[in-house]
Amino acid sequence: MKKRIAALCLCITLLVAFVGCGKQKGQPEENSDLGQSVYIGDGISLACNTADSFNPYKSATGLNRLICSLLYDALVQVDNEYNPVNVLAESITVEAETCTVKLKTASFSDGTAVTAEDVAYSFNLAKNSANYSAKLGGMDLKISNDKTIVFVSAKKDIYAANLLTFPIIKKGSDLLVNQDNVEQPPIGSGRYIINADLTGLTANEKYHSGAVTVKNIRLINTPDQEALSHAIEIGAVDMYYTDLSDCNILRMSGERVNTELNNLVYIGVNLDKAILKSAYMRH
Repeated sequence: MKKRIAALCLCITLLVAFVGCGKQKGQPEENSDLGQSVYIGDGISLACNTADSFNPYKSATGLNRLICSLLYDALVQVDNEYNPVNVLAESITVEAETCTVKLKTASFSDGTAVTAEDVAYSFNLAKNSANYSAKLGGMDLKISNDKTIVFVSAKKDIYAANLLTFPIIKKGSDLLVNQDNVEQPPIGSGRYIINADLTGLTANEKYHSGAVTVKNIRLINTPDQEALSHAIEIGAVDMYYTDLSDCNILRMSGERVNTELNNLVYIGVNLDKAILKSAYMRH
């Protein structure tokens, strides 16, 4: 079932929504959802955890997974009505057990083209990652050509396209290390590129959907809940999203908006336990 929860401050998806607007630097952007003006030209600050990975298939914290959504595009994203919206996909055709995807012309941040091999490489990483394996476990793929991939489900699935939200990284770029043999973030095709020192994001000048308005995003390292709470309280972080799954509600003075999640909430009852055999007790 759907449940409404409080999204603290602005959901990071709102950032994605306004970065493509054409405001001049320093001009306020009116946001009817917030009922206030938000200055978007001079950069903003987001919380992260530099001890965690910025690899979308290894990141463990919600903070970094949201940052990854700005670094790596997927074939599709799901809108508020749970319909797939093409991102790197040019077209998608679902027939019986197959879902055929044709890629649009797009480049990674290093200028190389996004190809079917990159999609296949990312898909295999996704199937073996904790973040994506559950929904991709019953699916496989085959490459038709450089721009066409066919995903095959174990059985007919009219919603197969909704599952193609895994991030696409350049083949092999998850193995990159620096001169100190420290793992580096993979190469993506998203709106932003992460700086080498992990202190910020800069606009990806090769982004396939055109230039973004917010050119720079500062990353504030918040290694634990106390640091995050302090950063929010003093206003060091401009935007923060939580699904409240950790049951922590941070004190803050910023605006709040609601977002709907498709979380399934259920209760399991073990009838082998004597006390749970009582209908009155279960009720």
